Amino acid sequence: VIIDSGLHRFGVAPDRAVEFVKRLSELKNLKFKGISTHPGHVYGAGSYEEIARYTEDECTSLHIAKENLQKAGFNVKIVSSGSTPTFEQAVKDKNINIYHPGNYVFYDVVQASLKVAKADQCALKVYTTIISQPAEDIFICDAGAKCLGLDKGAHGNSLISGYGAVAGHPDLVV
Repeated sequence: VIIDSGLHRFGVAPDRAVEFVKRLSELKNLKFKGISTHPGHVYGAGSYEEIARYTEDECTSLHIAKENLQKAGFNVKIVSSGSTPTFEQAVKDKNINIYHPGNYVFYDVVQASLKVAKADQCALKVYTTIISQPAEDIFICDAGAKCLGLDKGAHGNSLISGYGAVAGHPDLVV
C-alpha cells in the first residue's frame, strides 16, 4: 500500500491506512504485505539543509501507518521508501527495511543543485560541439533536446535553470 508522505500525487494518508487495508482485505486474491512511500516533494527543496524536513515527512508517515496497521492486527512485513535526496538520512530509519533511491547510483544536475552529489559524481555527461554563435550571448550546439532533457522533479526545483550544466562554466545556461 502506497502511503502519501507529502507529495500528494498518489497514496493514502498515513492515518487512513488501516481503513484502506481493511477494505483491501475484502478482495480475496490480494494479500497485504506492507507499505511504501516516495517523498518526491523533496525536489521542491531550496537547499541541502531543507532535505531534513522532507526526510522527516517520509519517516514519520511510514511510522504512523505501520504502527496503526500493527495495532489493528496487520502484519507489516515490508516498509519501503525511496528518494535520492533523502536517502542519506532516511536509510538510518529503523522502520524502513527496503530502500530504493531512484537515480542514486547515477546522480544528475538536480542532485548536484541540492548538494546531494558533486558534479563529478554524475555518471553521464553529454559531449557536444558549438556549431555557431549567432549573438554574443548565444551559442548553438549539436546536441538536441532529447540529449539534454531535464526533469526538475514533481514540484520543480528553483535551484536549476535550463537543461543541464556546462562543466567549468556555472555562469552559462543551457
